[in-house]
Amino acid sequence: KQLHVVQAEAGAVLPPAGTAITLDGADVGEMRSSLNGTGLALLRLEAVAKTESDGKKLEAGGLALRVRRPDYAGPPPESGKA
Repeated sequence: KQLHVVQAEAGAVLPPAGTAITLDGADVGEMRSSLNGTGLALLRLEAVAKTESDGKKLEAGGLALRVRRPDYAGPPPESGKA
């Protein structure tokens, strides 16, 4: 797992810290903090790779989340089991 910057789709307010994050119904991480529509989430690397390669959406508290990967982070990790 690794911390990633996340944003809610359509600019919605992010759920509180401790909220589970899922991908295809499986638990893949949790929200750690948020402020002004941007948050930090502890996510499984395989889940992040799947969102980038397959266009899958993460969900937390009924909201779709988008991972913001900084340019300096390099290519995403290889996709595996999420």
